[in-house]
Amino acid sequence: MRADSGLDDAKVIPMMRGSEVLMSEASCRCFEPLPRDRWAEHPHFPSQVLLLGSHQNFRRLSKTLVAAGSVERDVEAGRGRLEARQASFDQWQRSMRSHEHYEEHKLYPFLRHRFGVSTAQLERGHEALHAIERVLRSAANDGDAARWAATMARFDVVLHEHLRDEEDLVIPCLLALEPREFTRYYHSSIGELLATPSCGAALQA
Repeated sequence: MRADSGLDDAKVIPMMRGSEVLMSEASCRCFEPLPRDRWAEHPHFPSQVLLLGSHQNFRRLSKTLVAAGSVERDVEAGRGRLEARQASFDQWQRSMRSHEHYEEHKLYPFLRHRFGVSTAQLERGHEALHAIERVLRSAANDGDAARWAATMARFDVVLHEHLRDEEDLVIPCLLALEPREFTRYYHSSIGELLATPSCGAALQA
């Protein structure tokens, strides 16, 4: 077991870009990591691929704001437009916070319980985005269009990395569920889900 994994008999599974995903040996026996280029071949695709639609929308919104910021960086007359861009970003982030709350309070705990995966890197991705968001808001408050544009470009890079990491971990797990279990996940509370046996526990029983 790795000292920071929290998993007994952990096995390294290369699922996310540039990182290691740890799964218990028992969980590995009922789960096969599936690379992105094979998702569409899976019989549960696309009915069991939560997140992808929202993620595409997030990518589009981010690129739109990056493009808007790059057009005008330091013209004093553009202060109102900078405020408008920040207002658009803030409105988007309210939706992002709801999305993150669902992930951190239902999706991630379920995946940790069901498959024994670590979601620590994904949670750190949320924290990294929040830190950049604070810098972006500071630039907007200062009327610094150049700093806002550079920070928005950085946010876009980190967002894309986080979304890809998240999809590379989450989508194969969701595809591995039988349709009846996926439906149960979708309609159940996290308390109900955590009361059911994990895959590894069922195999060990």
